[in-house]
Order: sequence, then structure tokens, then C-alpha cells
Amino acid sequence: MNYPRFYARWSRFCYIKLPGPLFIRRALMGALPSPGLTNHEAQGVRFMLDPRDLVQANILVDGVWSTALTRWWQVLAADAGVVLDVGAHIGYFSHIAKVAAPGAHIIAFEPNPRMRVQFEQIVQANHFTNVEVVAAAAAAEQGEVTLYIRERFEPGASSILNRTLSDGALLVPAVNLDVFLDEKNIAQVDLLKMDIEGAEIFAVQGMRQGLLAGRYRLIVFDIHNRLLTEEQVRTLVSLLWEAQYHLYRLEPDELVPLTSGEAPPDETLAVHAARFPLLDAGPGERIRYPQRSSTIQ
Repeated sequence: MNYPRFYARWSRFCYIKLPGPLFIRRALMGALPSPGLTNHEAQGVRFMLDPRDLVQANILVDGVWSTALTRWWQVLAADAGVVLDVGAHIGYFSHIAKVAAPGAHIIAFEPNPRMRVQFEQIVQANHFTNVEVVAAAAAAEQGEVTLYIRERFEPGASSILNRTLSDGALLVPAVNLDVFLDEKNIAQVDLLKMDIEGAEIFAVQGMRQGLLAGRYRLIVFDIHNRLLTEEQVRTLVSLLWEAQYHLYRLEPDELVPLTSGEAPPDETLAVHAARFPLLDAGPGERIRYPQRSSTIQ
């Protein structure tokens, strides 16, 4: 029996299918000994995975996290020169972008020390170069924020908003992305992924000038609707529309445009108007997935 994979299936069951309150599921997670970090190759990347974490458990069992997003990410990253991974976790999307575009400059923001260590181990194991890991959270202003972390139950989850089942808190640096890029003399970001547990509303406030200038050409949001108010979601969407971004729902074989009044799904792609010529499509049109593009294993 492959114990790490068995344990990963057990942790997924506890997270997703087991009924009952979270504290009971956390107790059941501790009923089996953790196998620790496990080597596993997926999507052309050598990973070191902690099966206690939901994202990593899925990669260990299925070889992929979020199939539709992974398929499109491989395509969108292929011609990128600069990629930002905001809320990088262990860098799943950073590493896939590096495989798709070996010459790209990857900048990953991850304030959680545990995840950052894993990220750097994977970079070293794959001999990736030009990958920069920033120990900071994206926010509206420069400074510091409190990050709530978990140690036992889903250790990859951390948030500046969600304290549920947190085991502690850290004071971590906060960066305004526009200011950060100005200091780096980076004029254009070809692809950006943001998954920061509801704090996207604050991060976007720190990107306002860049958004209005079209600095960020493609943005993939994991919008945590359960952690945001309806007003915050409307504010986020309004700013994107104002800055000439068009929003899409990601499906495995196509990008489906959203109307101006349609609520965004959890995984939403924002395309700046200047990027459409490279997508071989116009604003408001469905975008078909390129044939023979996927390398999902």
C-alpha cells in the first residue's frame, strides 16, 4: 500500500465529505500518523508534498489541482515574460508557469513560512532559475498585517481575514503591488494569479493605478465569495470593468464571457482589452481552448 497516497485520500475525505463540525474533522485527521513530505512528480514538476493539506493531497492523488485552471494556465503562461503568483502556497502555478515558459521571470508572494520553505525546496529540486519568492502579503498599503495560520488541519491555509481553526498568528510584511513593481522597474505583468483567502479586495486596491494603465494583462482570481460581502465583490468587479478588463468563467475547453451584471465565479479570468489580439478573439467572445495544448498528466 502506498501510505502517503492513502493518507492523502483520507485527508480529502475529512475535508470534503465527512459531515460534522470542523473541530471533529480536525480530530479525526490526527487519528492517523502523517507520512510527512512525499516526493511526487506531476505536470512536469518534482514536488515535495504534505498530504495533510487539501491542495497537496489533490496533487498527490490526482496529479492536478483545479483541472480547468491548470489547463488554461499552461496556455496563458506559455508566452509570458513576467508572472506574478500572489498567494503562491507551495508554488504549484509558479512551477507550472516555469515549465511552460522557462525564460519567464516568476515572482511569487507567500507570507506563510511553512509554505515558503516547501516552495523553495521545489525550486531547488527542479533547478529552476529566475524565480523570486517574496515573504510578504499583497495589500492596499505598504506595512504589516496579521496572518492567521494553521499547523495541523490544512497547514497550507492561511489568511489575514479568516481565523477559523487557526493555530496562531504572525505579523508579516505587506506590499502594495504597484509600488513593488515600480521599485523593480517592471512595467508590465503578462500573467498574474491571486488566491489570498478573501484579501483580494485589499490587494486590488493596491493595484488600482496599474489596472487603469493596463499593467496587468491577464489576471486569474480565486474569488472567495464566502469571505467577502456582496458589496466588496461588486467593488472588485466594478474596478475591473472600469479599467477595461473583460471577465471570463474558466471551463476546461473554453472561456465563457461574463455579463456586466453577472456575479463572478470562484475562478475568474480578467483579460485586459490590450491582450485580446494575442488571444485571437474579441471582447465578449467565447475563447476556445487551443487543440493539443494541454500537458496535463
